[in-house]
Amino acid sequence: MPEQRVFQEQWSAISQGDLGLQAAYWTGHDDDPVSFRPIVGWITWTLREDPGPEDSRPRNGLTALVIADFWHPVLAPALPNFFAYVPRGLSEKDVLPQLRAWRSKPQPEQQPTINVPGIGKA
Repeated sequence: MPEQRVFQEQWSAISQGDLGLQAAYWTGHDDDPVSFRPIVGWITWTLREDPGPEDSRPRNGLTALVIADFWHPVLAPALPNFFAYVPRGLSEKDVLPQLRAWRSKPQPEQQPTINVPGIGKA
């Protein structure tokens, strides 16, 4: 039986501010509207597999927090139909053509990650 994989997570404290961005939610269907949620803060995170392969390096990220419908802060990508971070103040009319164009581009197999051991521990 294979050994069970366990992932250790390290999260930073919440940093206030929106960096001039908002979270955009869209199903990807042309007839559906784009909705926005204001960003209330950011966290950095590190994910490491334990025990991991010898060459295993942690995955790091920066993720926005938004207020969910039940008034609790949640990770923006954790809500259904998260699509992108876009500049604050733009309307659906401004954003929708850009989201459609981005969706039509081929996406890479794997997203790049920062791999600097020992730096940026949350």
